[in-house]
Amino acid sequence: MVAYRPTGTTARGKVSWLFVPSIADTSAPTVDELTATGAVDVSCALYEGSGVVSSEANKVQKPRRLCDEEQYEQFGDISTTMTDITYAYNPQADETDPDNFALAALVKGTTGYLVSRLGLRAKSTDVAADQWVTCYPVELGPQVETADTSEETAEIQITQAVAITGPNSGRVQVAAA
Repeated sequence: MVAYRPTGTTARGKVSWLFVPSIADTSAPTVDELTATGAVDVSCALYEGSGVVSSEANKVQKPRRLCDEEQYEQFGDISTTMTDITYAYNPQADETDPDNFALAALVKGTTGYLVSRLGLRAKSTDVAADQWVTCYPVELGPQVETADTSEETAEIQITQAVAITGPNSGRVQVAAA
């Protein structure tokens, strides 16, 4: 058997996050849903390290049978979490200011979907049919102003907790309609 070495895809500049208020079927989100009124592409507002999803599966001991001489394991509960998101905003402007589009869209208590789109240029690739995405149902926590002045390039930000409220879609293709 000959080993195949897959081509890697550079991540820098190719990570997109959309906030979408409603998706009827997360196994086949449509272009219309991902670009509907209220849907926003927050990719260029989010700072590095935002929205990192991780999953942890508990390994538990299986019940021992009378004939077993060893103890076996199985997977128990799975917990999927997302790190807080941090994003740019203008603290001296209201929510109608273009710099505050993420602040206006990601209001505390709002539910919807954070949709991850990887491997495409975030700044220049529109949502289209046949792209691959993962949809996470979420509820947004409080928006907290953060002003870290420890670095000369630090920017004033919003930090916001995100709760994943149900199963994600897995990697699915965007449908035309």
